[in-house]
Amino acid sequence: MSLDEIKNPEDELAVSLLGWEIANEKALGLWRDGKSLTDLGDQWDATAFDLHNNIDSLLWHGIPRDAWDHPDMINGETIEILKEHGYGMVNRLMGNDAFPAHAQLVKYVNYNLWLSWRHMILSGNDDLSNTETPNYMRAKAEFTNKKALLVPMLQDASVLATKGSRKDEMRNIFEGLLNVEARDEASKFLFDARVNNDERLAMAVEHINVFGLVP
Repeated sequence: MSLDEIKNPEDELAVSLLGWEIANEKALGLWRDGKSLTDLGDQWDATAFDLHNNIDSLLWHGIPRDAWDHPDMINGETIEILKEHGYGMVNRLMGNDAFPAHAQLVKYVNYNLWLSWRHMILSGNDDLSNTETPNYMRAKAEFTNKKALLVPMLQDASVLATKGSRKDEMRNIFEGLLNVEARDEASKFLFDARVNNDERLAMAVEHINVFGLVP
């Protein structure tokens, strides 16, 4: 099914994103309130994860699951497939802060990238030989591919946040990249030709707040 066959796919995505954020916040709030509410917190967490799976399926629609295992997955054909489906819509919306769930979309893209990084870290190396296991190599390839596809979206969002003087959003983007050890990629945002000198300075301040001074 293509996006053209879905009525108002942007509205459906916005509803899913808002629901995902609310469910996450409900789960975290209940877990913090005490053990007696743990079961209810788990229910909200399960709801959040179900919504994540729906959004994730939309984002990567058209790409076979095992394709992520190949380091050279990203090519012209792959990009064209992605552009025809959910990735193309998400990519466009990340550069459009008029989208009603734009803040939640930015948060979700950061989260999607973090999940891939976490899977890579948990796959780990062989503790005895300190060599990369097949599982780790596959997870590393998936993270590398997703990072190449998602970081440009986050750069678009960082430009919008800078131009809109939304320091918290800018900082959150950088913190998300810090969490996946993507300092080099984040540093390239500072050289984006779409921002003027004053905006670049504001972006640099948030970059320093998150990553510290460049050694």
